[in-house]
Amino acid sequence: MSRRHKLSKVTLSQNAARMGGKVVSLTGDRGLPGSQPGTPEAYARAWSGGMFAPGQPVLPNITDEDTAPRQFDYAAGINLYYTPRGGYSLLPFTTLRQFADLCEEIRIVVEAVKRETRALTWDIVPENQDDDRDYTVEKARLREWWRYPDGQTEFDAWQNALLEDMLVCDALTVYIEGSGDGLRALTMDGTLIRPLLDYRGMTPMPPVPAYMQYVKGRNWQWFTTNRLLYRPFNTSTGSPYGKSAIEFFILRVNEAIRRKMSAAQYWDQTNIPEMLAGLPDTWTTQQIEDFQNYWDALLTGDIDKLRRMKFMPTHGGQLPVYEVRRPGDTAQQDEWMLRLACWCFGFLPSELGLVAGKGLGGAGFMEGQENAQYRFGFGPMIQFLQNLYTTITRRLTGAPLCWR
Repeated sequence: MSRRHKLSKVTLSQNAARMGGKVVSLTGDRGLPGSQPGTPEAYARAWSGGMFAPGQPVLPNITDEDTAPRQFDYAAGINLYYTPRGGYSLLPFTTLRQFADLCEEIRIVVEAVKRETRALTWDIVPENQDDDRDYTVEKARLREWWRYPDGQTEFDAWQNALLEDMLVCDALTVYIEGSGDGLRALTMDGTLIRPLLDYRGMTPMPPVPAYMQYVKGRNWQWFTTNRLLYRPFNTSTGSPYGKSAIEFFILRVNEAIRRKMSAAQYWDQTNIPEMLAGLPDTWTTQQIEDFQNYWDALLTGDIDKLRRMKFMPTHGGQLPVYEVRRPGDTAQQDEWMLRLACWCFGFLPSELGLVAGKGLGGAGFMEGQENAQYRFGFGPMIQFLQNLYTTITRRLTGAPLCWR
C-alpha cells in the first residue's frame, strides 16, 4: 500500500524556513498586490484591495489633480508646422476653394446662402430688452460706423467676403486695427492663418501670440487674440480649425466634378465622338499604326488622345464603326447632388424650388418651410454672426449695446 502524506496548513514563510530559505516580498513597499510605488494607501486599497481586484492603473506623468488637462492629444511640435491645416489630417484650403469653384452645385448653394443673409436687416439694440435708458446718440454713432466697418467698404460687400470664407473654408477672420472712433475691422484671408497652441492644446491668451500668418512660404507675422478674431463655425476639440461643409460630402463632390469634366471633354474642340473603326484584317500592326498617325495628323487642336477615333483589325473585309461612349442624361444625379449640397450647408432645397412631390404647397407648408429653414440653417449661422459683430461693437462703446 502506498502511504498518504498528511496535509497540513502552513504558510509560505514556514515552508521556506523548513527548507532553509527566505521569502522575499515581490511587492516591496507597494502595500497591496497590484499597487505601484508612491501610490497613496487609500488609492491602492480602492484599486487593489480584495480578491480579483481591478488593479491600479499606470501612474500618469502628472499626478497633481489641480493641474489643468490638455484639450486634445496634439502632435509634438505642432507649432513648428508652416502650412495652415498641416499636421491635422485635413484637406488644404486651396482644395476646398477649388472644389467650390469647380462644383456648380456648391457654388449655387453658397451664393444662395450669401444672398439670403445679405437680404436681412440689422440694427443696434440694448443688450437687455428691459433696459429703457436712452441710447439714441450712441446707437446712431454705431450705425454710422457699421456702414463702413473697415473705413472704406460698405457693410454688404464687407460681410459678403466674410461669408465666402466662412462657408467655403470655415476660416472667417477679422483683424482689428486702431482703437476708439478710429477702429477698423479688416477682412483677412483666413486660409493664410495658422492657429498656435499652448501647452494645454488651447489658444494662448495675450500677450502670447495665438495666430501666425503664412505668406509666400514663410511665417509672416504673429497675432494675439485681442487683434485677430479667428472664428471657425464648425468647431471641435481635436483641432483649432473649423470643418467646411464641403468636407461633409467630399467624395460626392469629387465624383460630380469628374463626371462634368468627362462630359465636357466629349465635346471639346471636335465634333467627332469616341469611336472604334474597323480595318481590313490583312493589315499588319505597322500599317495600322501608320494609318492611325495619319488620321491623328488630320485633326486640329490639342485634343486628348482618349477622345480620338481608334482603329483595329476586323474580319470579313467590312469596316464597321462603333461609338464607344456618349454622355448620358445626368439630370437626376445633378438634382440629387444639389439637394445634398443644400443639406450640408444648412439650406433647404425648397428655397431653390426643389420641392418633393407636385405643387408648391399651401400657406401652411410655406410657413413650416420658413421655420425649418431658420432652425436648420439660418438660425445658427445668424447667431454666430451676431456674436462676432457684437464683439466688435463692444470695442467701440462702453454702453450695453449689441448687434442684431
